Amino acid sequence: MLSKLIRHEWKSTWKMIAVMNLFIAIITLLGVVTVVSKIWNSESEHVVTFAVLSAVFYYISIIVVSIAACIYIAVKYYRNLYTDEGYLMHTLPVSKHELLLSKTIVGSIQYLIVSLVIILSFTFIGLSFFYNMTPTDQNEILTALFVDLWPELEKFMGDTIGFNLFLFVVYWLISCISSVLMSFCAISVGQLFTKHKVMGSIFCYIGLYILIQVVASFITVPFTGISILENSFAPAMITAMLAIEIVATSALTIVFYYVSHYVMSKKLNLD
Repeated sequence: MLSKLIRHEWKSTWKMIAVMNLFIAIITLLGVVTVVSKIWNSESEHVVTFAVLSAVFYYISIIVVSIAACIYIAVKYYRNLYTDEGYLMHTLPVSKHELLLSKTIVGSIQYLIVSLVIILSFTFIGLSFFYNMTPTDQNEILTALFVDLWPELEKFMGDTIGFNLFLFVVYWLISCISSVLMSFCAISVGQLFTKHKVMGSIFCYIGLYILIQVVASFITVPFTGISILENSFAPAMITAMLAIEIVATSALTIVFYYVSHYVMSKKLNLD
């Protein structure tokens, strides 16, 4: 039954996410064309102003789409489970875990896709700037990256470079899931308010976000302090910090999940 819920959830949400990704692709294409056309080198103030405004519009659009994706996933969760649609959803012959898991799996995949598209967008914009450079500047950048920087990074990180990269990817994946479940948790707790449930959900989300930042600070500050005192930053510190971040984020993600499940199972209150 879980697979059917996932398919239904995907069919009902993929179009909006696809529109967001298409919008990112369009503004990326416009950005690449703007950079490659060497509009920045124009002597006209109006043209340069247009180029600057285009760059500002691009970065604002990327931020807006990233936030909009998270909001859309959260709003869809709220409408399906805590509004009039919830009367039907909660009468289906499925468990609360299946309902929550289907929302979590689909929402996390969609948020991950949007994040990957944004990364690709930045990559193409960066490559267009590189393409627009003179051969001399291109050679200098390639030399700096692969002749100077990369060997030094390999020398500093040693055998841990691959493992740390793997830990970073794992942390990023868990963070995507955690971001989705944090919004679900905030919405679920917000339903416990007698009035102004939407506003309560927003305040809960802000509180959870602050909590995560505090936890992250408690993790990173000790390592930063040690590196300052010892005037060095060993590769082992990076590994330890990433590992602790993964454990802490995973623990919070589990808490977000079970709080959402508890409210849905024990404290469900549909108006």
